Amino acid sequence: MKLTFTGFCLLAALIICGSWSCSKKQSDVEISIGTPTPIGSPAATAVTTPNATTALAFAIPSPTVTPEPMEYEVEDIQGTVLALFDGESSPETVEEGETLEMGDSLITKSGSQATLSLNDVTAVHVSESTTVKIADLEPNASHGFVSRLELTAGKVLSEVEKLDQSDSTFEVDAGGVICGVRGTAFEVQNEDGQVQTNTFHGAVEVQQGEQSQLVRGGERSEEHTS
Repeated sequence: MKLTFTGFCLLAALIICGSWSCSKKQSDVEISIGTPTPIGSPAATAVTTPNATTALAFAIPSPTVTPEPMEYEVEDIQGTVLALFDGESSPETVEEGETLEMGDSLITKSGSQATLSLNDVTAVHVSESTTVKIADLEPNASHGFVSRLELTAGKVLSEVEKLDQSDSTFEVDAGGVICGVRGTAFEVQNEDGQVQTNTFHGAVEVQQGEQSQLVRGGERSEEHTS
């Protein structure tokens, strides 16, 4: 079959038009490619992020309250009065208004005296030639206190009132003879191992070893420590 020149031209025109049409259709096709997710990215693992306004509550423990150390105040000084502070080897002169804590000692020379005041209702009058140590002095669980004095030599007059209201304890240890009171006034003297207790009012429990006796107001007791 022979193509005429006109037919050849028509065939060529159809081929050119068909190619243009296919090229246009292919260019009009939109290819949608999803955004790739990197391995290990936040999108790959669901993580719950707390709201920035969420308040995190933490239990804050209450601070431990350390009570202030109790102390005796030195008053009414007459003559020469010394204090041997806990941990020191040499006593030093004490002045009125100074304070003594647990472990400290008060020493009065001949012709001298002083008063140890703990509060408005507890006072210890220290006579001449006396050495007394504050062996224990601390608050107790009932908002009262525990006080124990060691009378090495000499004489002390204690005025202790209303201790029963705070369940407090006050004792004088004179060479193993322990005088414990609550709400009374009494005098303890330790002279060369001979301990004498005079109760002015109230009552004093005097204990030596396993034996104890109650010394009431106006009564006196004597014990020997050697």
